[in-house]
Amino acid sequence: MPHKFAKDMYALLANIPPKDNNGLLAGSRAALVVDAGITPDISRKIQQAAADLVAVPVRYLVNTTYHGDHTFGNAAFPDDVVIVSSQVNKDNMTDPAYQKQTRSGNMHDHAALLDEITVWCAPDLTFTTYAEIDLGGRVVPLHHFSPSNGPGDTMVYVPDTRTAWTGNFLCHTDVAPNAAPGRPPAVWRSAPAWPQAERLSRPTPPAPVRGPRNWTRGWPQP
Repeated sequence: MPHKFAKDMYALLANIPPKDNNGLLAGSRAALVVDAGITPDISRKIQQAAADLVAVPVRYLVNTTYHGDHTFGNAAFPDDVVIVSSQVNKDNMTDPAYQKQTRSGNMHDHAALLDEITVWCAPDLTFTTYAEIDLGGRVVPLHHFSPSNGPGDTMVYVPDTRTAWTGNFLCHTDVAPNAAPGRPPAVWRSAPAWPQAERLSRPTPPAPVRGPRNWTRGWPQP
């Protein structure tokens, strides 16, 4: 179910499980999808929504985490879509069988759908802490501040509308990031970065984030 934030910017909200929320951003030359979904079928639905909502082709897919409910759909995107995430996320995409077993709990009695997943497609391009993707008239910064729910949590920020897709890094009000059972060390490691992440969506301008400018120079252009 799409929710429009601004011109060519949508939240793709989950309705029927198994599905996480996703995002869709577009500029004058290309579109970007945030997360791929947990199955190839979900991924195809996301791509159809993108085709219905924006006039430019999807050329980038950003994974906010390595977890299968965000990445198992990667392989269903065409070869000309560049998959982007933090290097840490890519480094953790090594055991698809274990990840399928772990994610079966997300499937709400539809775990057999995970049998469709035969390839776990890792990101094509990675970054360490900061990167930018130029969609044509809309530059989209990507941030990796610290470990949280996962070791490589990646955030997608849209400066012109002050909107951020934080993946699993931030949770609802009064819920600590990464408040998952058995992971208190990661909570404390990520704590110094919480203000940085929250600042992305505050109404006052965020502090400048330094990083390699024109980082995407040389990337495949749409």
